[in-house]
Amino acid sequence: MSGSKFRRDGADLNPAPENRRTGVLASPSPPSGTRSHRPLGRRPKPIPADAAKHIQKLAAEGATYAMIAHRLGIGKDTFRKWLDDNVELANAIEIGRAMAEKQLYDVLWSKAMKGDTVALLFIAKCRFGWREQGEAPNTDRPVINITIRAPSDPEHYRPPVLIEHASNS
Repeated sequence: MSGSKFRRDGADLNPAPENRRTGVLASPSPPSGTRSHRPLGRRPKPIPADAAKHIQKLAAEGATYAMIAHRLGIGKDTFRKWLDDNVELANAIEIGRAMAEKQLYDVLWSKAMKGDTVALLFIAKCRFGWREQGEAPNTDRPVINITIRAPSDPEHYRPPVLIEHASNS
Protein backbone atom coordinates (compact mmCIF):
# COMPACT_ATOMS: atom_id res chain seq x y z
CA MET A 1 0.00 0.00 0.00
CA SER A 2 2.50 2.61 -1.05
CA GLY A 3 1.31 6.19 -0.68
CA SER A 4 -1.19 5.34 2.10
CA LYS A 5 -1.36 7.68 5.10
CA PHE A 6 -2.17 4.77 7.46
CA ARG A 7 -0.20 1.78 8.65
CA ARG A 8 -1.70 -1.71 8.43
CA ASP A 9 -2.91 -1.50 12.00
CA GLY A 10 -4.82 1.73 11.20
CA ALA A 11 -2.48 4.21 12.96
CA ASP A 12 -2.08 7.56 11.25
CA LEU A 13 1.38 8.03 9.71
CA ASN A 14 1.01 11.84 9.67
CA PRO A 15 -0.51 12.78 13.00
CA ALA A 16 -1.14 16.41 13.86
CA PRO A 17 2.07 17.94 15.20
CA GLU A 18 2.22 18.42 18.91
CA ASN A 19 4.16 20.77 21.07
CA ARG A 20 6.91 18.63 22.59
CA ARG A 21 7.11 20.76 25.72
CA THR A 22 3.40 20.75 26.59
CA GLY A 23 2.18 17.67 24.71
CA VAL A 24 -0.75 19.69 23.29
CA LEU A 25 -1.76 18.98 19.71
CA ALA A 26 -1.26 21.91 17.35
CA SER A 27 -4.21 23.21 15.41
CA PRO A 28 -4.33 21.85 11.88
CA SER A 29 -3.16 24.18 9.12
CA PRO A 30 -5.83 25.62 6.82
CA PRO A 31 -6.49 23.76 3.57
CA SER A 32 -4.23 24.75 0.69
CA GLY A 33 -5.53 27.65 -1.36
CA THR A 34 -7.21 29.34 1.61
CA ARG A 35 -5.82 32.09 3.82
CA SER A 36 -5.53 31.85 7.53
CA HIS A 37 -7.57 34.32 9.54
CA ARG A 38 -4.30 35.74 10.94
CA PRO A 39 -1.82 37.62 8.72
CA LEU A 40 1.70 36.23 8.59
CA GLY A 41 4.56 38.20 10.11
CA ARG A 42 4.42 41.15 12.43
CA ARG A 43 2.48 44.32 11.84
CA PRO A 44 4.23 46.90 9.67
CA LYS A 45 5.83 49.74 11.60
CA PRO A 46 3.95 53.00 11.02
CA ILE A 47 5.82 55.80 9.25
CA PRO A 48 6.48 58.71 11.64
CA ALA A 49 4.95 62.06 10.69
CA ASP A 50 8.34 63.78 10.42
CA ALA A 51 10.10 60.93 8.60
CA ALA A 52 10.44 62.84 5.30
CA LYS A 53 12.24 65.72 7.04
CA HIS A 54 14.67 63.35 8.79
CA ILE A 55 15.28 61.30 5.64
CA GLN A 56 16.04 64.43 3.60
CA LYS A 57 18.44 65.74 6.26
CA LEU A 58 20.28 62.42 6.57
CA ALA A 59 20.52 61.98 2.79
CA ALA A 60 21.91 65.53 2.48
CA GLU A 61 24.61 64.52 4.98
CA GLY A 62 25.55 61.59 2.71
CA ALA A 63 23.96 58.78 4.73
CA THR A 64 23.34 55.44 2.99
CA TYR A 65 20.01 53.59 3.03
CA ALA A 66 21.31 51.34 5.83
CA MET A 67 22.40 54.33 7.92
CA ILE A 68 19.07 56.11 7.46
CA ALA A 69 17.14 52.94 8.34
CA HIS A 70 19.24 52.50 11.47
CA ARG A 71 18.63 56.10 12.56
CA LEU A 72 14.87 55.58 12.05
CA GLY A 73 14.99 52.36 14.08
CA ILE A 74 13.96 50.06 11.23
CA GLY A 75 15.60 47.52 8.93
CA LYS A 76 16.86 48.18 5.40
CA ASP A 77 14.06 46.12 3.87
CA THR A 78 11.40 48.05 5.77
CA PHE A 79 13.01 51.33 4.71
CA ARG A 80 13.03 50.28 1.05
CA LYS A 81 9.38 49.27 1.36
CA TRP A 82 8.56 52.69 2.82
CA LEU A 83 10.31 54.35 -0.15
CA ASP A 84 8.44 52.13 -2.63
CA ASP A 85 5.07 52.78 -1.00
CA ASN A 86 5.40 56.48 -0.14
CA VAL A 87 6.16 59.09 -2.82
CA GLU A 88 6.85 61.81 -0.24
CA LEU A 89 9.66 59.75 1.32
CA ALA A 90 11.10 58.85 -2.08
CA ASN A 91 11.14 62.53 -3.04
CA ALA A 92 12.76 63.45 0.28
CA ILE A 93 15.67 61.08 -0.27
CA GLU A 94 16.15 62.33 -3.85
CA ILE A 95 16.15 65.98 -2.71
CA GLY A 96 18.60 65.18 0.09
CA ARG A 97 20.95 63.38 -2.30
CA ALA A 98 20.74 66.30 -4.75
CA MET A 99 21.67 68.69 -1.94
CA ALA A 100 24.71 66.55 -1.03
CA GLU A 101 25.75 66.38 -4.68
CA LYS A 102 25.46 70.17 -5.01
CA GLN A 103 27.65 70.72 -1.95
CA LEU A 104 30.32 68.37 -3.31
CA TYR A 105 30.18 70.00 -6.73
CA ASP A 106 30.58 73.49 -5.23
CA VAL A 107 33.70 72.41 -3.29
CA LEU A 108 35.15 70.71 -6.36
CA TRP A 109 34.39 73.71 -8.57
CA SER A 110 36.02 76.17 -6.15
CA LYS A 111 39.14 73.96 -5.97
CA ALA A 112 39.28 73.80 -9.77
CA MET A 113 38.96 77.57 -10.05
CA LYS A 114 41.83 78.00 -7.58
CA GLY A 115 44.11 75.95 -9.83
CA ASP A 116 43.78 72.44 -8.42
CA THR A 117 44.73 70.41 -11.51
CA VAL A 118 43.13 67.18 -10.32
CA ALA A 119 39.82 68.90 -9.58
CA LEU A 120 39.99 70.74 -12.90
CA LEU A 121 40.53 67.54 -14.88
CA PHE A 122 37.84 65.69 -12.93
CA ILE A 123 35.24 68.36 -13.72
CA ALA A 124 36.36 68.53 -17.35
CA LYS A 125 35.93 64.78 -17.71
CA CYS A 126 32.66 64.43 -15.80
CA ARG A 127 30.81 67.57 -16.85
CA PHE A 128 32.19 68.20 -20.31
CA GLY A 129 33.01 64.70 -21.56
CA TRP A 130 36.76 65.18 -21.93
CA ARG A 131 38.88 62.05 -22.31
CA GLU A 132 42.56 61.40 -21.83
CA GLN A 133 43.00 59.22 -24.89
CA GLY A 134 41.16 57.39 -27.60
CA GLU A 135 38.26 58.36 -29.79
CA ALA A 136 35.56 60.45 -28.16
CA PRO A 137 32.19 58.66 -28.15
CA ASN A 138 30.33 61.70 -29.50
CA THR A 139 31.81 62.76 -32.85
CA ASP A 140 29.95 66.10 -32.85
CA ARG A 141 32.49 67.54 -30.44
CA PRO A 142 36.06 68.48 -31.32
CA VAL A 143 38.72 66.16 -29.92
CA ILE A 144 40.95 67.90 -27.38
CA ASN A 145 44.08 66.17 -26.10
CA ILE A 146 45.75 67.59 -23.00
CA THR A 147 49.21 66.63 -21.82
CA ILE A 148 50.24 67.89 -18.40
CA ARG A 149 53.81 67.40 -17.30
CA ALA A 150 54.56 67.44 -13.61
CA PRO A 151 56.85 70.35 -12.62
CA SER A 152 60.11 69.53 -10.96
CA ASP A 153 59.49 71.83 -8.00
CA PRO A 154 56.48 73.59 -6.38
CA GLU A 155 57.49 77.01 -7.72
CA HIS A 156 56.29 76.00 -11.17
CA TYR A 157 52.71 75.69 -9.93
CA ARG A 158 50.76 78.84 -10.66
CA PRO A 159 47.05 79.61 -10.39
CA PRO A 160 45.26 79.97 -13.74
CA VAL A 161 45.28 83.42 -15.24
CA LEU A 162 41.99 84.79 -16.49
CA ILE A 163 42.32 86.95 -19.57
CA GLU A 164 39.58 89.43 -20.26
CA HIS A 165 39.02 90.61 -23.82
CA ALA A 166 38.45 94.30 -24.29
CA SER A 167 35.44 95.08 -26.44
CA ASN A 168 35.88 97.36 -29.44
CA SER A 169 33.57 100.28 -28.81
